[in-house]
Amino acid sequence: LAGAKTSPFSVVFSVVGFLAVLVVVQYLASHPESLQTIGIRILAWINQIRNKPEDHGVDTLRETLEQLRAVHLSRKDGSIAFGWSLFNWVADVACLAFACWAVGGDPSISGLMVAYAASKAVGTAVPLLPGGLGVVDAVLAPALASAGMPFADAILAVLVYRLISLVLVAAVGWIVIFARFRSTYRSTETMDEEMADDLNRTDDGEDSGSPNRSDPLP
Repeated sequence: LAGAKTSPFSVVFSVVGFLAVLVVVQYLASHPESLQTIGIRILAWINQIRNKPEDHGVDTLRETLEQLRAVHLSRKDGSIAFGWSLFNWVADVACLAFACWAVGGDPSISGLMVAYAASKAVGTAVPLLPGGLGVVDAVLAPALASAGMPFADAILAVLVYRLISLVLVAAVGWIVIFARFRSTYRSTETMDEEMADDLNRTDDGEDSGSPNRSDPLP
């Protein structure tokens, strides 16, 4: 599959199917009541198989849908979020492709896409590891080798790709966090000292706002 040629019709059908899924998800997000009806029927069928009451889990489903109703995402915001997500995916695939080309590899585009999708699926299935470290690499290197790269070049390409997409991005993120919160890091006050200072300021404000008993009344 990794070395197979991609037909333009299959690409078109894949894009159309992806857009259809997006339309369905958008409709369900904007009409939670339809999702509630479907969910109650599915729960009733599952409860019947498990020999549980028919309404078992319905309250949890309704609470979840209420939380979904509380999220109001306009079409503009949704389009912006989807656009940035799509840009992130495209840039990530481009980073993997450039890493392969940098080490002298020339994998097929379809094989590259399959390798990337497989690595992301494994990384999502094992969320406890940071960035799927180790698991993603173990899947990505053989997949690139199946796409037409020598195995040694595939391992080197994965190393370059992970250094850029994981290590470099994490380093930039820590630098940004440190730059934005450096004033907090420079403070040597402990939490108890900060609370004591707040209490002292509150007491000073109350004392200054209260009338002095020794002052004569007008």
